[in-house]
Amino acid sequence: MGQPDKEVAHSMYCILVESLESHYSEIIKFLAILIPSLTGYGVILYQYTLADTNKLTIPLLMVTIIVIIMQMWGAWSALAMSYRFRYLQFAVSKIERHFRVETLLPERFQASRIESPRDRMLLRIAPEILRVHVFIFIAVVLVVSIASSVILHEAGYSMILVVTGAVVVGWTIYLGAFLYPNKYNNLFRDTKTERNNADSNGRQTV
Repeated sequence: MGQPDKEVAHSMYCILVESLESHYSEIIKFLAILIPSLTGYGVILYQYTLADTNKLTIPLLMVTIIVIIMQMWGAWSALAMSYRFRYLQFAVSKIERHFRVETLLPERFQASRIESPRDRMLLRIAPEILRVHVFIFIAVVLVVSIASSVILHEAGYSMILVVTGAVVVGWTIYLGAFLYPNKYNNLFRDTKTERNNADSNGRQTV
């Protein structure tokens, strides 16, 4: 690799590392999903407990569903951001391996496949700080859907809320345990294929 190529690779490396770091500054945005949704749910729930009639039954049902959907959106955003984070980490690791400096870094900083069932179910596709948010979103969905289904049991809306909560949690687990890990693992497979093709072409040229 010539000096210009090394400079380009170094510039790419700096850009990728800065992109990785920018993910942490975006974490605070998730509070814009959690706080308003839970505040609205708390207000309508408080008003419902004070009401002498069932006039707030439908509003409570609608607010609960909206809160559940917002948590799904938050979890989906966190997992999509996690995949992008892993993609950038993979690119950074490739540059580090090319310059043979990966041995100087902690092993956990290096890109690796997510294959074991345990890692998948623990949503290891997400870095720690994003994984915490995903589990918080899942917990909020479970708490809100179960609490509202108990409160609205007599109104006959329990099944709707239970099914909605289960679908959202199931969809989130599918994204974090299957879809994004599979896409991420394909990066390693494609890279290995490209390397084998390059080696074969090199041997044929010689």
